[in-house]
Amino acid sequence: LSPIRPVYRRKATTERTASPLRGKGHCGNALASRNPGLTGMDLERRTNLLLSMRLPPFKWQSHFYGVTMKDLQTLFEISSRDHNHLCPRQILGVRLGLAGAAALVLEPPIKDKRLLVVTETDGCFVDGVTAATGCTVGHRTLRVEDYGKAAATFVDTHTGRAVRVAPVVDIRQRAYAYAPDEPRHYFAQMQAYQIMPEVEMFTFTEVKLTTSIEAIISRPGLRVQCDVCGEEIMNEREVHHEGLTLCRACANRAYYQPTGQHISLPYPFEQEPVLTAQSLGSRS
Repeated sequence: LSPIRPVYRRKATTERTASPLRGKGHCGNALASRNPGLTGMDLERRTNLLLSMRLPPFKWQSHFYGVTMKDLQTLFEISSRDHNHLCPRQILGVRLGLAGAAALVLEPPIKDKRLLVVTETDGCFVDGVTAATGCTVGHRTLRVEDYGKAAATFVDTHTGRAVRVAPVVDIRQRAYAYAPDEPRHYFAQMQAYQIMPEVEMFTFTEVKLTTSIEAIISRPGLRVQCDVCGEEIMNEREVHHEGLTLCRACANRAYYQPTGQHISLPYPFEQEPVLTAQSLGSRS
């Protein structure tokens, strides 16, 4: 593969603003921190170039799946939609998400909840994985086990097969070989992660989940109440202890600890008492 350089398109501006980086988010901050000598119009110009980056025409196709550069561009736009920028970890997430689905011989986006993804971190990386696979927390097809690693395990819920995909330990060093004309590491990674072959980027490991797929997914409509706090528990997340049905918080497995301090609610909450069916009936 011959390295390519991104095609930049300058964003038209008609007037100067008080802050040339206003609304530029991470892109402007990254440029300023890595290039302290850049000021004023030069910094604004280079920030606008980054924000308007588009992938160049390049005849590339993955060895694992039929995704073109045009398809990748669409996925990058979906991933960056809520960020106002595209970063190397989003690109890495998109590529890893596509590779993980392909390792299970599944074609994303998967609409029938057959694919379950367990990601080992949150943030921009996960947005890339979501854009590539269609798996989300809301659909209960994406789970976060925060190990602080840009890796994920892909599970075929029909067959039980699971594959963990992780970047090779020297992926940054390998990336620089695919962008030899870009001296800035951040931008070299952005270029290289778009075109590197999967075998140069990732390791693929067959794994077995320590919790069964059935226990992770559970079944719809299953609800019980905690015998201590009375709160509802869904998806079979209750704990049974000495004949009691407990939520994980009451079973001493909580991620929080009550302080016992009184909370003064802000204005509209304490203005009127909660309306009940009885009070509504008395008003009629």
